[in-house]
Amino acid sequence: NRSSDLDLAAIDCFPEEDKNRLDFAMEILSRPNDIPVEFPGERTFNSGPPRPLTLPEPRFTGSVDPMQLLLVDKVIEEVVREDWLRLFYLNKPCTNQLAQWLFEYMCSGSNDNVVMSCFQALYSWMKLGKEFLEFGTQWYPSAQSVCQVLASYGVTVESGLPREVLLDSVESLARFRKSVLGTVCIDVETRSERDIPVFALSKVLEIGAFSMAIRPKAYSADDVLGLLTVMLRCSLDCRIVSLQCNIQLFVGACLDWFSEEDWVAKAGELCPLFSRLSSHYRNLLHIAEMLPLGTRGVYLQKLFSYKLLCQFHPCRKCSKFVSFEEVKSSSPLKISCLIPFLEELVVHKNSDYVLIHTLLNLLDLCVGKAVPRMDQMDDLNRL
Repeated sequence: NRSSDLDLAAIDCFPEEDKNRLDFAMEILSRPNDIPVEFPGERTFNSGPPRPLTLPEPRFTGSVDPMQLLLVDKVIEEVVREDWLRLFYLNKPCTNQLAQWLFEYMCSGSNDNVVMSCFQALYSWMKLGKEFLEFGTQWYPSAQSVCQVLASYGVTVESGLPREVLLDSVESLARFRKSVLGTVCIDVETRSERDIPVFALSKVLEIGAFSMAIRPKAYSADDVLGLLTVMLRCSLDCRIVSLQCNIQLFVGACLDWFSEEDWVAKAGELCPLFSRLSSHYRNLLHIAEMLPLGTRGVYLQKLFSYKLLCQFHPCRKCSKFVSFEEVKSSSPLKISCLIPFLEELVVHKNSDYVLIHTLLNLLDLCVGKAVPRMDQMDDLNRL
């Protein structure tokens, strides 16, 4: 109940210690709610110099079919928007060259109707091409193509994958930063206020997730780890907060790419990596919340949240805490490991309530939504 609803005359019925607690609670409750729910964010898009999103010209080499001859400036948008292009290649193969052009045309974000038509065509062709060699397309968006899109939206090498993330000798990320991200993004940090084509970006994420699911062998371990890290970093830009479901879909596809036998070890490696994507605990809580609700996403979410609890708790060096190294080697996370974090959490008038609010959210993620085993019910009740 709010403090204004409490029966103040009943305070005398409480012991002195409880009176003090109630007075303190009433004082806190009477304050305005100044705990920000949103995260401060990181500016990842529009960090580079402004680049006009020019529409790619339909230039094709080799044999040209009748539909490609229709792709001229005056009618190109109508051909794409009216679904002629998609329907034409449902019963014949579409070249990788044309599919790549349509992908770039979609990413230009000329208008939402055209973007949707491009997406539907690519999705249909890729689905057909997975089942039949003579229909659809064998094309897929490479890691470099996805990074090229991010670069056209103003993502730089440093804003997409900061140097701090490359600690602990993450060689695969260093290779991705140099050979993929570094070839399409620039290093110069120059702010721009150009609008981000959010709808086009959402379709890029959906196409990328679908491609990774149906053609996992087309991507290397460096590609998957690099795209996963860059996309979580980009999710910190508050201007694309509406794309949470799309980003979760893409992240889920990346997590499912890893083999079953390597997954537990890989999850233990990802947590320290993700914890360096930002220096602000509120941003890192947002990344934990961005992990999808699948089996692997929930497992990683619990493990990553525990890593952040160990990292940001005011008494992080307390001997009662079970270290992250011990927890990641024992599966699943035991609720009894969480109790000391609350026992050692001292709250007073000068406490950092945003940090406390964040820690409580992390504890909630560690517990999860599933009903715990019977042997953990006592620990859950105590927590």
